[in-house]
Amino acid sequence: MTIKWREERMRQLNEKILKIIHEWDPYRTEQFSNDAEAADVIQLVHSGLNIEKLSVEIKKVYDHSFEGDLPLSKCRNLAEKVHELFMNSSC
Repeated sequence: MTIKWREERMRQLNEKILKIIHEWDPYRTEQFSNDAEAADVIQLVHSGLNIEKLSVEIKKVYDHSFEGDLPLSKCRNLAEKVHELFMNSSC
């Protein structure tokens, strides 16, 4: 495997994760970008956290940014999706 191949696979994976995050959109932010939060979540996914810890960290990111209190179950739903995608990637 070449470095370019790995980088391309990583870019594709991150795009898929980003799409899932944007579709999830718990605060209905269609009118503005939630890319900063999405970037934080992508970084968390790559850090290797398990689903439970990933759920808690996603909640922290979104609660802080939007001064809200998302149910942990919503965050777990996202965590499960992006974690599965990450674990099944061949990067």
